[in-house]
Amino acid sequence: MPHTPAAPSADNRDLGPAFERGPTTPFELEVEDRLALEAERFANEWLFKWHGMSYAGGVTDVDDFSGRRIHYEGIKYGPVQQQVFWDAVHRYLMKKVHEAFAEWQVATLNYPNQMRLWSLSELERDLRDFQVKIRELSMDTDQRLRGRRAPDGVSEVVAPRGSVSSEIARLAKAQRTLLIGSKDDTVRPTRTAIVRHIDSFYGNHKGLVWFAGLILAAITAVLPFLFR
Repeated sequence: MPHTPAAPSADNRDLGPAFERGPTTPFELEVEDRLALEAERFANEWLFKWHGMSYAGGVTDVDDFSGRRIHYEGIKYGPVQQQVFWDAVHRYLMKKVHEAFAEWQVATLNYPNQMRLWSLSELERDLRDFQVKIRELSMDTDQRLRGRRAPDGVSEVVAPRGSVSSEIARLAKAQRTLLIGSKDDTVRPTRTAIVRHIDSFYGNHKGLVWFAGLILAAITAVLPFLFR
């Protein structure tokens, strides 16, 4: 998915390195690929089913992304169905945005703060691109269902409640504020890191470790005789 560089807002133009594009981490690569596949899946599995309303006797049955189903049978696409359609698209996007930020928190937990800031900016860009792509695909479906002209009583554009772009910016800003405000840029060593350091020390000082083992064994053997 191509990146569209986001201009810093008035609130964050002076943050400097926080908005620079740093080295790409495995998380960004995975998210970018996953979002591209998700947009494809959404078009093929969710949007496509709405075309059941474009012919007589057609059936549309899809998830409404709030734990219920949207089911229409033998009904044409009108004002009510259009509002239901766009509300569901909005809920879907909000769900995906929150899922992506939750995954970012876990996947980058052990990154240094500066790398997390770079990763956060990449995630923000990817999500903005994703929501634009989903809206373009949804608008195409909406127009096809309307016969590319608005029937009486059906508006050209139905604005969903709230703004997905604003939610992406809000979540990114909250995380960025926490990272910039954190004075501790160190990463707590994980168990894997500790084991790796022990292995490295042993590999570089095998002779010393072997000699120390001999000394310890000799002391252990002599101690019982000293305290008789």
